[in-house]
Amino acid sequence: MVIANVLMKQNMADYAGVRSLAEELGVKYTVDPTITPRMDGDRSSLSLGISHNDLRDVFHDTNLIGPGDADYPLASTDDGAVLDQVPCSAGHSFCYVSPYGDVFPCVQFPLPSGNVRRQKFTDIWRLSRELNEVRAIRLRDLPACSHCTHVGTCTRCPGLAYMEGNMRGPSTQDCEKSFARTGIPSDNLLSQKPSESKLIKILTPPMTPKAVSV
Repeated sequence: MVIANVLMKQNMADYAGVRSLAEELGVKYTVDPTITPRMDGDRSSLSLGISHNDLRDVFHDTNLIGPGDADYPLASTDDGAVLDQVPCSAGHSFCYVSPYGDVFPCVQFPLPSGNVRRQKFTDIWRLSRELNEVRAIRLRDLPACSHCTHVGTCTRCPGLAYMEGNMRGPSTQDCEKSFARTGIPSDNLLSQKPSESKLIKILTPPMTPKAVSV
């Protein structure tokens, strides 16, 4: 049993109390400050995200991360073992099937990869061009991230990167989390003007029409 606490502006001041409740109940507790866009591309939910200062405080709260865990080592971009890793398990060990039968690499990765109403799931899983493209990507194939000092520790979500316009590109939200953890901005953040740091371009995925019974 795990209590998963999604941190937002509205409940930021309450997470310590939720953690205490988890301790009283004898269950695990985890926090996640990542607020994601809707699957249809609507980004209004991003306004619920906590501030950079609050994000930094969370990542340095020893009650959450344990002593010494705030000292994140920076990976060398010359480390072949790191660069040969897959960026995420999406499409590798799990996927998401929508209520309409659409198959995506992950619930937060709206890349249409097939539909179980028209194909067998096993055929989609093994033969989908989109899923196989996702599986072929390694960290070294990410033009910006492969050269970033955070490459080995970043929680980069390829689905969020996809919704920003390029699944091989950086995820600005994850860049901000790495910055909050280490105090070192990524090249992606440095390249953005302050007024543009929250402007995320979302590509609206094609939606499968609802089936009509006749």
